[in-house]
Amino acid sequence: MKLSENITVGEVKAQFRRNFPFLNIEFYSPTTAEVAEKGMKSISAPEVPLGLIRRKNINGHIRIDPDLNAAALENTFQEIFGLNIKIFRRSFGTWVEAGKNETDSLFEQNLRGMKSSERALIV
Repeated sequence: MKLSENITVGEVKAQFRRNFPFLNIEFYSPTTAEVAEKGMKSISAPEVPLGLIRRKNINGHIRIDPDLNAAALENTFQEIFGLNIKIFRRSFGTWVEAGKNETDSLFEQNLRGMKSSERALIV
């Protein structure tokens, strides 16, 4: 996945969802990152370029390994690109923070999201 100042939040989210359809990546501005932990709203406008919300002026590519856990991916985005993100998993029709479960990989989190969505449809 390419990350540069001109890539938008919406483009990154779409690329992420193609690989992990039952996970969601949310971006937070540098000033609200700490508050985001307490339930503040993310940057939801898909047209916002990454250059406006990152702390480091670094362009590059990131390979999102399905074996990574959500917390490790969140840390990678922060440390390398200066982007504050949170990963959420679909759970019975709602989104729950995936980064709090530090043992499950993104693949496992996505699978759990898929299974909960299937169960929600059956009920």
